[in-house]
Amino acid sequence: MTLVSVVVPVYRCDSTLVELYERTRDILNSGGVDFEIIFVHDGCSEKSWKKIQELAHLDKRVHGLKLSRNFGQHPAIMAGLRAAKGSKIAVVDCDLQDPIELLPRLVVEADDSEIVLSLRNTRGDSLIRRLQAAIFTELLRLFTGQTIDPRLGGISMISNKVAREYVKFNEPDHHFLYILMWLGFRTKFIEIDRFERVSGESSYRLFARLRHAARGIYFFSSRLISFVAVVGLAVFIAGLMLIAVVLILSIGESPASGWLSTVSLLVLFSGFNIALTSIVGLYVTRVFEKVKERPLFVVAEEV
Repeated sequence: MTLVSVVVPVYRCDSTLVELYERTRDILNSGGVDFEIIFVHDGCSEKSWKKIQELAHLDKRVHGLKLSRNFGQHPAIMAGLRAAKGSKIAVVDCDLQDPIELLPRLVVEADDSEIVLSLRNTRGDSLIRRLQAAIFTELLRLFTGQTIDPRLGGISMISNKVAREYVKFNEPDHHFLYILMWLGFRTKFIEIDRFERVSGESSYRLFARLRHAARGIYFFSSRLISFVAVVGLAVFIAGLMLIAVVLILSIGESPASGWLSTVSLLVLFSGFNIALTSIVGLYVTRVFEKVKERPLFVVAEEV
């Protein structure tokens, strides 16, 4: 029988863990699917870890990993994938917004695709969230050439072969969806309706989305440096033209004078130089983080 692993990164989900386990257990049992559930405790409350321990003692198919601190959702997913033993591996958020009842369908869809991803129905999203998604998508397209559907996310399933390739990545800017796209395996998309969040608030707000966009830029391409170089050349040419204008005016009857224009130019060029240096520094920082070869996460306890 095919073993299906269900990886659940756990963060601020105290009130949903038991229901998530019960619904996952019931739907997979009813479909005759052999499974394991891997809860990855990502440095949140001890209450969550105690619930995971209780579930593991009640059901031997439950596996718990407690990370030593909060490393983030994607390192937690990496920890779960490294521990997964199934030939098919589902990744599910712990907030119960994803329809767990789709798991048997994902198992079937994964028979002829290495990756099955979900496209969220966004009809009920607010204007602000749709605007944030549009900004996120456009930044990635502009600086990487990659077009990512903003509806991507939520419940997904990959084969064990994809997982084996995925866990080879050990770079600081890794992201679950970005890596899957880069790997290039056969991918199928299904549309889903997400439920309202049961408890807590999403941590993926505007600045979090911008950070993810930045990680996507670092992961996919160095185009940002090329873009800044082009802008720098344009500013340099504009500066030469401005100098020519000042020289021409100084020869005529109304010479250019005053300190305001000089200070403004200094501020403009100084600000641009700082921005250029900072962007290059961000890429250098990524190299620095990589060469240190620190682990992406640390498992403190296992049950």
